[in-house]
Amino acid sequence: MTQHDSTAKWIRATIVATGLVLAAGSASAQRVNERQDLQTMARAASTTAEHASVARQYRLEGEAFAAKASEHEANVNRMTKSAGSIMHKWPSMAPGALRAEKDLAMAARRSSEESFRLADHHLRLSVESLADAQPGSRTPATR
Repeated sequence: MTQHDSTAKWIRATIVATGLVLAAGSASAQRVNERQDLQTMARAASTTAEHASVARQYRLEGEAFAAKASEHEANVNRMTKSAGSIMHKWPSMAPGALRAEKDLAMAARRSSEESFRLADHHLRLSVESLADAQPGSRTPATR
């Protein structure tokens, strides 16, 4: 292999790595924007249909986080099996990648639970607004 070949490989690897980093960054920015849009939509929701729509979006988000958490937990199990006996004797000696994967799994589970909680909240709000819209309904103000 000549100097030119190794330089060309290095340049190609750099371009591919840069593309992956940019793609990951834009995907992360898109998720943040989607989350902010959902929070804005949730704050503005006032009708039954709007609350139901927000509840659906939060439920879908919760399902996506739950799937991601399961994926991270499977990785943790795989990494734990291959870590060797030292990790079982002294868990603090676990490789950094294993600890990072556990943290990602825990964060995804928490996000999933929060999304499901918010979905449930907006579903209750949509049912309550539907009940309030019914003629002759007894709201706290008319009891």
